[in-house]
Amino acid sequence: MQDGGNHQQGTFSFWVKRGLINDASDTEVMYRIHNGSDYFQIAFEDTDSLLVRQVVSSSNTFYIKTKKVFCDPTAWYHIVIAIDTTQATNVDRIKVYANGTQIPDGSLDSPGYPAQNTNLMMGEAYASSLGGNNAANYFTGIFSHFVYCDGNAYAATNFGESNSTTGQWQFKAPSGVSYGTTGWYLFKDNASLTDQSGLGNNWSSGAGTLTPTMDNPSNNYNVWDTSSFDPSGLNIQNGNLSVARNGSYLGALGTHTVWGGKWYWEVKYNQANWQCGVIGYNAQSENMSTYFMSSSGNGFPGKFDYGYSFGLTNGNSEKWNSSSSGTSWGGVSGASTGDIFQYAFDATTRAIWIGRNGTWLNSATQTEIENGTTTNAMYSSMGSSDFWWTPAVGITNNNTSEYLEANFGNGYFGTTDVTSATTDGEGEARFEYTVPTGYYALNTKNIVQFGG
Repeated sequence: MQDGGNHQQGTFSFWVKRGLINDASDTEVMYRIHNGSDYFQIAFEDTDSLLVRQVVSSSNTFYIKTKKVFCDPTAWYHIVIAIDTTQATNVDRIKVYANGTQIPDGSLDSPGYPAQNTNLMMGEAYASSLGGNNAANYFTGIFSHFVYCDGNAYAATNFGESNSTTGQWQFKAPSGVSYGTTGWYLFKDNASLTDQSGLGNNWSSGAGTLTPTMDNPSNNYNVWDTSSFDPSGLNIQNGNLSVARNGSYLGALGTHTVWGGKWYWEVKYNQANWQCGVIGYNAQSENMSTYFMSSSGNGFPGKFDYGYSFGLTNGNSEKWNSSSSGTSWGGVSGASTGDIFQYAFDATTRAIWIGRNGTWLNSATQTEIENGTTTNAMYSSMGSSDFWWTPAVGITNNNTSEYLEANFGNGYFGTTDVTSATTDGEGEARFEYTVPTGYYALNTKNIVQFGG
């Protein structure tokens, strides 16, 4: 990275949606290294605390760790780290904000503040990485609007604001800021590593595939909830949208729940035995994450009374409800790798239809789905009218490389872009096949408007 920046003042601001939580190792947000004993680090620890530190000659020159944990994979977090080592008072030299609120000294875990006028490695031409540390400790979630302002310590209000109606902290374009000499603005509108600050401090990809997504701080999309299962049983990648079995029969729930409205999503078949559908629950239901999707429940959504799922066993289509054994349904025999299965779920009438590669199964038609005719639905009148519903998935093949890839309107299957790029009626989703009129992607904007 470029030399010549300010050695004592700077601000990081980024929005982040976490992937795996309670991971066995730290997951890096940013890592800047001179050598093995000199480095700067921003990371989520294995305890899900946020860590900011600088190490010189194997000793901490500062060490800031939050007691607050960032363990909600359903949420977007806004993190601001403002550093000014010229300040006379030690607690003013590093300030950490989460969703607009400064984390006070008393909510930090034995903080070690920098000595006055400590130099920052951000002002040096050292190697830097985002989302990893020397090909390890990879970050598994999503970044958005990642900013570094060289030479100034800014408050969170320069990068976000409270919604005037709800009070919820929300994104706003950086205002009243200078990027200095070595600053940058990445992931402004896409997955590009081109600096949008105007300074031309571009980054390059060292490994993997940068994948855009419609999921963003202003419109939160459904993904698989990594807090709903033991991560030792499933492999989840690509922003919590690709899932494979790793040991026990285990499943995962969606991050979003609805009690009304009409919803659409797609999954891509990749040589795995799987089932995907919905699970319903109410206040009297057992805890889903410890019962429905636990190892004792074998992770099959359709095994339970209010779980309804469709999937493949040895390439042949089946449906499940209240049974550990599937029933042949849908007429799919010998499915091919890359087949895309469509889900249209009416949470108000509690009916669900399934399609494959643009054709609805069981002789259903687009028109009858749009009209609510349930004659050829996979299931109808499911559960009870007081139920909340969430998508659910289960994988039966014990092969960590056989992923089922979901698209809840995010626009990608794994790292592969949809080719047709159709959208729902609101225009803020990207799918492979035509979405029935009146059905929508499962995101927060649509839930507020159409969620019942």
